[in-house]
Amino acid sequence: MTESSIAIIVAVLGIAGTLGSAVFTQLLASRARQAEIDREERARAAEHARVQADEALATRRACYIAFNAAARRFHAQVRHCTHALRGQERPDDPWAALDETRTAFANDYAELQLTAPDRVLTAAHGVNSRLNWLYGMVRRLNDGRGHEEESVDRAQRELEALWGDLDVLRSLMRLDLGVAADPSAEAPLELPRRRASVTASTRSPDGELPTGP
Repeated sequence: MTESSIAIIVAVLGIAGTLGSAVFTQLLASRARQAEIDREERARAAEHARVQADEALATRRACYIAFNAAARRFHAQVRHCTHALRGQERPDDPWAALDETRTAFANDYAELQLTAPDRVLTAAHGVNSRLNWLYGMVRRLNDGRGHEEESVDRAQRELEALWGDLDVLRSLMRLDLGVAADPSAEAPLELPRRRASVTASTRSPDGELPTGP
């Protein structure tokens, strides 16, 4: 092999090496750019998911606050009506505000049905059913159409017992929002057994709103 041949081979190898190095460098740079794009996309997706989760939590929090307040106002208004049935005078007419508080409660319950998880919704459904049943009872008693098993005493006992359900519901809401990290610090998470008194025989069309979860 002559010196000129060797020189040509060396030159060709040098050019090939240079070209190969450029291609390899470009390939590495392309892979690095793709990896960076992938990281950015994952970061954007994670941020989007976090924002959605925060918005959903804020929505549930507002809904829980409204429903909890509405349920307690409805409970208090029914209680005021039982006092009126006993002849206790009040500066205001409890019957005038009863339907208003019931409507506000129904609206907040409807919103809760679209936002709450099943566990919270189950407890809320029980509270909704019993409050509306008690509403029907005091209305019938006031109209002189109370059922045989219905009385002011019974309504007041049921209202007192309902505080337990309201506390359970509040606890479930707090746990769902992450406010109460330790379940043992809250009320029992099992919904109290619905009393046998709340049966189809004690309900009437004017005493209960639709209660399906």
